[in-house]
Amino acid sequence: MAAVIQQDQNLRLVESESVYTCWVAMNVQKPPFTDVRVRQALNYAIDKEAIIKTLLRDHAKLADSPLAPRVWWYTPVKSYPYDPAKAKALLAEAGYPTGLPNKVLLRSVARTDAKEVMVALQGQLKQVGVDVGSSRCPWPRSGSSSRPWRRTGGNWTSPASPPPPAMPTGASAPS
Repeated sequence: MAAVIQQDQNLRLVESESVYTCWVAMNVQKPPFTDVRVRQALNYAIDKEAIIKTLLRDHAKLADSPLAPRVWWYTPVKSYPYDPAKAKALLAEAGYPTGLPNKVLLRSVARTDAKEVMVALQGQLKQVGVDVGSSRCPWPRSGSSSRPWRRTGGNWTSPASPPPPAMPTGASAPS
């Protein structure tokens, strides 16, 4: 859409940095995600720069934190480079030499770019032995009684979820 606007002499495209961050959440209290090597492997298996360049058409930048730079409590940590060989090696070290035994479910909001990114993630994770299923999650509306979600800070949680922990100020990813 940005390219169409830029080509029209009667329109002016104004861009600014967003506070939106795209991430994959893992339940670290359930196997196989209890093992840090599995979590790291999934990070190494995703070519984030290719997704930004091709699907998001360079209208994004590589995240170095769960929070965007314009968000209070933003602290840069680390972004994992794309390294499928390292991803496979970490999965093997964690006891999964042929990949994860069960299908991993990705859910996204019902937006076109989120769907395209999810398809890319499926393909990239499949290359390291992670079979990914997907489903679209309806975008929850604040105050809606028809959906079992509630808004908590920057995240949507179910009513049975505990409140989110305080955001650490010095969090860092393993090297």
